[in-house]
Amino acid sequence: LSRNGQSKINPRPGKLVIYCDSDYQKNGIEVFHDVLDCSSWVLSPTILVKVVRGCWILYEKPNFEGPSIPLEEGELELPDIWGAGTSDEENECKSLKPAVIGSIRHVVKAMIMAIFIFQDYRVCQIDLYTEPEGLGIVTSFFDDTEETGVFGSTQKTCSIKVHWGIWLIYEEPGFQGVPLMLEPGEYPNLAFWEKKEAYIRSMRPLKMGGRKVEFSGEPKVIIYEKPLFEGRCMEIESEIFMFDDKESEEKPRLPLTSVGSMKVLGGIWVAYEKPGFEGHQYLLEEGAYRDWTDWGGYDEKLQSLRPIVGDFTSSHMIMYSEKDFGSKGSNINVLGIISNLKDTGYGLRTQSINVLSGVWVAYENPEFTGEQYILAKGLYPSTEAWGGKNCKISSVQPIMMDVVGSERGKIKVQLFSEPEFKGNCQIFEKNTRCIDSFAVKSSKILDGSCILYDQEEFSGNQYVLEEGIYPDLTAMGCPPQAVLKSLRIINI
Repeated sequence: LSRNGQSKINPRPGKLVIYCDSDYQKNGIEVFHDVLDCSSWVLSPTILVKVVRGCWILYEKPNFEGPSIPLEEGELELPDIWGAGTSDEENECKSLKPAVIGSIRHVVKAMIMAIFIFQDYRVCQIDLYTEPEGLGIVTSFFDDTEETGVFGSTQKTCSIKVHWGIWLIYEEPGFQGVPLMLEPGEYPNLAFWEKKEAYIRSMRPLKMGGRKVEFSGEPKVIIYEKPLFEGRCMEIESEIFMFDDKESEEKPRLPLTSVGSMKVLGGIWVAYEKPGFEGHQYLLEEGAYRDWTDWGGYDEKLQSLRPIVGDFTSSHMIMYSEKDFGSKGSNINVLGIISNLKDTGYGLRTQSINVLSGVWVAYENPEFTGEQYILAKGLYPSTEAWGGKNCKISSVQPIMMDVVGSERGKIKVQLFSEPEFKGNCQIFEKNTRCIDSFAVKSSKILDGSCILYDQEEFSGNQYVLEEGIYPDLTAMGCPPQAVLKSLRIINI
């Protein structure tokens, strides 16, 4: 969606989990959107907050008021969450009191395009002025700055303008001391800081991490007929070629013919504007999508949907400027995030891609904006192979496995007694010398790799399975009549 010269923004869902007693074995409170009042939640004196996706702010009081704590992706243990340096005796009493959070806000940079509001994850900017009201000498900052001074001299600040992002500013270099948090807006003076002037020595914006997946081997989506998770719904675990109201002998009629909202419970999914996986592509990470603007749609149309299965632990691809991986043009090996391919010297023209490992997202424009194309492992000899309308790719990023503090980081193997993941299911998380519960006919390998053997005690023919789903023995690389008797986990 390009309006007023602005590039289409590709929004992402947020997710924050609050655990009591720092115990991951217990279920946490999952948060996907703003919570105006959560003061009634029952929490332990010490809580562990895991930010899976996005940047968030915790407030002491409801309605986003009172002292606040900014959070980036990662984990943070919070004992005595709003402690204010009380005496030891008071601290001992307070340590027994449950933590209270008044409200929670998902931080996004809102950008208004006509009547639409999108989440914007582009470059941050803050301006510091030497005089009040935005006057005097202005100095602009766009990223982490450990020391603002030049030759040991720090310029005074009397007013501030935050263009994009949530910024943390410090009066000490190296991000030391207690930061002050500033949201987008103009600050004509420093009355909010109870100062007339300040010497800001370091600063940094809150940053959102790259695309990620928690439950890669367990694709599951709940689709709702209407926005805000209302109306009829259906749960799916495999691709939907077309949402329509037609019924045939080969295809039963679906209970829904349109998609108003979604909850992605597991895996990475791609939604398409048109039937048959055609048209605009929308990447769906795990999270809640209240309506079509949450997944960055051009409009309400969403006619097909499929999960992306692959190895999310390592990523490598080669991009070529010519079709069919031609050697006459230029090429580039890509191993990680590139926000602007123009800066690499490779250029912006890509006509073929070899994805050697991982799952990637390619974007038409810099800073992960514009049309997006999802690339699983394989060969793409032309732009048509990835659904491109032209050969312009300006930024790329891999989708990575999120294993921080998660039980899902442990290797897990699901074996099924029938093809297509049906029948009895048994879960293995360690080496097993003898599988005697049933004959294995299909499997799902979650967060790791394993070796299956056709004899007990890890002997006989070996079948190595990487992370992924295998609907039958043939997909697992086994003969149709193979009987699998033991299993060894591969720890890398």
